[in-house]
Amino acid sequence: MFINRKVELANLEMLYRSDRAELFVLYGRRRVGKTELLRHFCADKPHVFFIATLSSDLDQLASFSQDIWRFTHAETPDGFTFPTWEAAFRALAELPGRPVVVLDEFTYLFSGNKAIPSLLQKTWDETLRNTRVFLILCGSYVGMMEREILGYQAPLYGRRTGSYLLPALELPAAAAFFQGPAEPAYTPIQQIEAWAVLGGMPYYLAAFSSEADIFANIRAHILDSQGLLRREPQLLLMEELREPRNYFSILRAIAQGAESRPEKSKRGLYHIGDAFLRFWFRYVHPHHSALDLGLADAVLVQRIRPTFDQFVGYAFEEAARAHVARLARAGEIDFLPERIGSWWGREGEVDVVAVSDADGALLLGECKWSAKPVGVDVLDDLQRKAHLIDPKGRWPAVSYALFAKAGFTPAVVTRAAVEGVRLVGPDALVAGDF
Repeated sequence: MFINRKVELANLEMLYRSDRAELFVLYGRRRVGKTELLRHFCADKPHVFFIATLSSDLDQLASFSQDIWRFTHAETPDGFTFPTWEAAFRALAELPGRPVVVLDEFTYLFSGNKAIPSLLQKTWDETLRNTRVFLILCGSYVGMMEREILGYQAPLYGRRTGSYLLPALELPAAAAFFQGPAEPAYTPIQQIEAWAVLGGMPYYLAAFSSEADIFANIRAHILDSQGLLRREPQLLLMEELREPRNYFSILRAIAQGAESRPEKSKRGLYHIGDAFLRFWFRYVHPHHSALDLGLADAVLVQRIRPTFDQFVGYAFEEAARAHVARLARAGEIDFLPERIGSWWGREGEVDVVAVSDADGALLLGECKWSAKPVGVDVLDDLQRKAHLIDPKGRWPAVSYALFAKAGFTPAVVTRAAVEGVRLVGPDALVAGDF
């Protein structure tokens, strides 16, 4: 299921239309959809799509050689292989037309042969840069890609004509996984709950089905010992980190809220940015022994359900901040935000803060993920906090927004219309052109 990525596809198409040699680097963590994006881009273009594996260097060279041969030949002779990687790279210069050549999982390729980046750099400088080839290097090991491909000391440094760290999908695009015509759609509230658990990773989102509720999906795909996502974070972190045990302890402490009073800490507030890792370290890792004993139902009922709304509430705040950013990009805010985040102090906290020093403007927002409609008391409290954030009047233009799971009381709707307060419910958060 391919959803969104309009901006990324448009940028790739723009580079393709340049009709000159391009060396583009696409990277991002596992499961974010890099391969699907490139397959979608290549679908209507002449291309060589090579996916590296963990097989031997000779096997990789043989597979790549045969992919190149098939570009211009109907059949591949048995055992055909270029004598060296340099010869294979030079053969790309002979491909006719405007070919796209994708080297996917590129980190696997040079892990088996450390000379490959240098050989590619030599071939690019001597031959390929004067051709019409569109070469794309794609990899999942973010640290390795930044160090070995994009880094100042890397052989290919300065050769790339473009690069992009592919982010997770935002909420409106992620919600579309549960809006398909073939299945009953999740409500906007359920879409936000699914996004709170899975984040914007297409692979994770595709694992859940809107034919089952959110807890049934969690039970089947995350808690069950054979669930598709049960051990996913372990695999991810073991690939990226040299000493995963230490990081596991830190991530578990953060997910469990070890810093109980962040307003008194000079070190700042720490949270796990990835939604699924946040869920996994909050609910799965601490109870892995019980889950291994087959107690998934008990973990779901006794550990997850009682605090699930609180967990989703944090994601709801993230969704609200992202919504403000989308409004700004669409020109629907009266000022140009320079920073969007949250604020906390000894007297309280504000969930959404958008700031423009140049315009002297603030937008403050409060988020309520609860079963009760938001009333005027919440708006009064938010307006009181404006004086705490800005006691000296640095930002004289202040506007307000309320975000609520269960809607708004008639009184706050009336007052919002008079005072220009934005009222945002789940429907608006999941809506968007993607």
